[in-house]
Amino acid sequence: MNNNIENLDKGIELLKLLKELEKYSPESIKKILKLLKQ
Repeated sequence: MNNNIENLDKGIELLKLLKELEKYSPESIKKILKLLKQ
């Protein structure tokens, strides 16, 4: 149960980041996504 809450928090943080990323160009978003996948 605790793990689900942690995952939810991470998801919320990612959504906030994605909202911020909407301000940036698609190219920079692709670079950031590559970094996240590593």
